[in-house]
Amino acid sequence: MVGAIGSHAYLREPRNVSLTALILVAAVTVAVGRALPR
Repeated sequence: MVGAIGSHAYLREPRNVSLTALILVAAVTVAVGRALPR
């Protein structure tokens, strides 16, 4: 879902590539953060 939104944002707003990348990194960080404590 996030990947699809990222691709859509990338296609529509090339200038927001850095922002999209930051959001993806944040999502991955949260996922890893939730997985590590276990």
